[in-house]
Amino acid sequence: MGTIFGKQEDGFTDQDKAILKIKTQRDQLKKYSKQIEIVIEKENNLARQLMSQGKRNKARLCLKKKRFQENLLRRTEGNLINMEEMIYTIEFRKIENEVFEGLKEGNCILKELQGQLSIDDVEDILLETEEAIAHQEVFYLLLISNVLGN
Repeated sequence: MGTIFGKQEDGFTDQDKAILKIKTQRDQLKKYSKQIEIVIEKENNLARQLMSQGKRNKARLCLKKKRFQENLLRRTEGNLINMEEMIYTIEFRKIENEVFEGLKEGNCILKELQGQLSIDDVEDILLETEEAIAHQEVFYLLLISNVLGN
């Protein structure tokens, strides 16, 4: 598989593939979190059941397992937050790069357009405009004096 201008033959960049991989890992972590929550709920229910049967030591063991699972869930959720932040950061950087490229392209076009007009051309147009305005004012004054004179 060769690359053509940063894109793979399948149309995806390495960045796209990296984001997809991170999102897949994020989804696996979400699934794992749900499994841990189920285990926590089961351990909690089992501990209650054992307490009602008077088996305190076994209930304590279930509560320790539950605490272990809760710690595991906290770490998993921390990793999940880190992955979400990474995804958003990567996607935002891609957008920033696209904006930068657009600005760069716009700047080139602006320079090209500015090259088409010289300062002398602009000054000539302004001078011609001033002369036309002065000429129009002369006509205006002649008309007013003619109207007022009659």
